[in-house]
Order: sequence, then C-alpha cells, then structure tokens
Amino acid sequence: MLNIYSSIVLILAVILNALLYLWLFRSSYFNGRMVILLLVAGGLSGAMLAVDFVWPKDMVLRLSVEDLLKSWSGFFFLLFAWEAARFRLVGQPQGERAARFPDSLISKVPARWRDRFTA
Repeated sequence: MLNIYSSIVLILAVILNALLYLWLFRSSYFNGRMVILLLVAGGLSGAMLAVDFVWPKDMVLRLSVEDLLKSWSGFFFLLFAWEAARFRLVGQPQGERAARFPDSLISKVPARWRDRFTA
C-alpha cells in the first residue's frame, strides 16, 4: 500500500528502540541477566534482518527461518521486559550486581552526562 519494504520499517524500529534504551540507560537499572537477554534479543533480531536481506527470496525454508528468529527474538525481548519489571518492582536480588560501564569509558563521557551513567 505504501510501497515501503517491511525490513526497512523493522530496522527503523530496532534503531529507535536502541536509541531509547541508550537515552534512558541508568546502570543501576540493569543487572547482568538483563544485559544478556537484551544482547541475545538484539542479536536474534539482527540475524532475522540478515536472513531477510541476504538469503535468496525463493530459498526453501527462508521464511520459516526468518519467522523462527523473529519469534525467538520476541521471546527474549519479553524475558528482558519481565526481568526489567521484576528488577524495578522487587529490587535487586541478593548476590546480583548491577551492570556498569567500565570506568575507562565513563571518564571519556562529557561531565554533564556522567551522572546519567554512574547513577
């Protein structure tokens, strides 16, 4: 209808989500499990887009692989959201540490931004 390739819309959605996560990032809001879940979900989304762009359109099972990657990506994003809600509502479980940027990276960030990354 709009003659826009669906993968372009997906790529824009992924970029927008990544920018929002980075803009709203507070290291005290993330634990290690959340970082892993977010990386896995992002990796699966990237693999899904790669299959959509790189694999031949008439390849056998291409759509099945693409949809499988999309489903698993959605599952891991759901787990990330569940973990984030649990982390914010219940608090950090005993023995878990919040994710944190290395001090060498934090020192390179402009001073007015540092409180956002070290809060």
